[in-house]
Amino acid sequence: MNKITRNIKNLILFAILSLFLFSCDKEVAIAPYITYDGEANWTIRELLEYGEGQLPDSTITGIVVSSDEQGNFYKTLVIQDETGGIQIKIANTSLFNRYPIGQQVFVKCQGLRLGQYGGLPQVGTLNPDDPTRLADIPSKLEFNHIYRHGLVKKEPAPFTITATTTEADLLDHLNMYIEIPDVSFKVVGVPFVDPYAAIAYTSRELSLSIGGKKLVVNTSKYVKPQIALALTPPGKGTVRGILTKFNNDYQIVLRSIKDIDFKIAKTIYDLEEHLEEPMFGWRQVKRNANGVEWSVMKSQKSFQIIGNNEESDSWLISPNLDLSTCSNPYIELERMILPLSDTHFSLYYSTVNYNPNDPFQINNWTEMILPAYNSEVWDYVNLTLPTSAKAVALRYSGSDAKVYVRAVKIIGLEQY
Repeated sequence: MNKITRNIKNLILFAILSLFLFSCDKEVAIAPYITYDGEANWTIRELLEYGEGQLPDSTITGIVVSSDEQGNFYKTLVIQDETGGIQIKIANTSLFNRYPIGQQVFVKCQGLRLGQYGGLPQVGTLNPDDPTRLADIPSKLEFNHIYRHGLVKKEPAPFTITATTTEADLLDHLNMYIEIPDVSFKVVGVPFVDPYAAIAYTSRELSLSIGGKKLVVNTSKYVKPQIALALTPPGKGTVRGILTKFNNDYQIVLRSIKDIDFKIAKTIYDLEEHLEEPMFGWRQVKRNANGVEWSVMKSQKSFQIIGNNEESDSWLISPNLDLSTCSNPYIELERMILPLSDTHFSLYYSTVNYNPNDPFQINNWTEMILPAYNSEVWDYVNLTLPTSAKAVALRYSGSDAKVYVRAVKIIGLEQY
């Protein structure tokens, strides 16, 4: 019985080992390290300069800069090298799985054609039904023409488009990864895809034009909701994507919504939204028994403190804040101090959450340097806060002044 048991155990162990080895071999067979053993004998610029029509026995190479994962670039692969970029039309979808951004590919051009649509260069095959437009490379022929090579690399640095860019520069960078910094959308707060549009694409115009030609973000109505439902942001930021063209308009096509790099102002605290709360949501600390306390004038939407000729050390502490997701947070307010000679009004922040039930710790607070106050009128103040700030505080340490504070806002910038 022991011998039989041993044999059974050995057979089971052998079976498990065989299955493991088979699985390893199968994994290698499915996803090998791919190396193309040929060479490119043309640059993409040389391909473009060859002219439209049937291409000769030639090979180009480039880095993938497009992605159809979000729905743009349907059946389209875009590659670029140092000299230019080209669209390749393929009768397949989910190309991002095989050709992720940063993947080097080689393209054998024999049997393919160079053409253009709306002024945009493309490579595909002969279209017998419409000789003015190329047909896609048939699915069964995709791997006869397109070869991956090596591991995925970092995508190329984008070409930067500014007000000094010429239309010749745009033409040289068609089908290439670009960026437009410090730009805005002409219409804000509208979705990138118009759900009522009769055509398959929606164009959202940018504030920059080149040589009188529009620059637009052009989006397919078939993109996923991450892009389709996103709204054109306010303010200025950077737009990235692939530069394309249709007739007189130059178009930027997004790979994902991350190509829209804008910072959006987010209001963390606005006094006017807390008028119904006691002390507008702030907490009071009176450190001198004979001093005065802060109060509110609801009709004026302001805080006030009026000296009583006794030395005061009166604090007014904001609700606890969370600025961790913001960049460049700041506080803005308006102040008035009467008389001008008493300037014992100051502003602080703390990186520790304030709990009114705990003893007040002045060492937790850091003073912010206010600009000089030079006239007995409302004065606007804007001071930067660290993202680690958990609360801010108004402090009055005078004796006979009247201090008024209104229009208090705490604002941060968040990624679009």
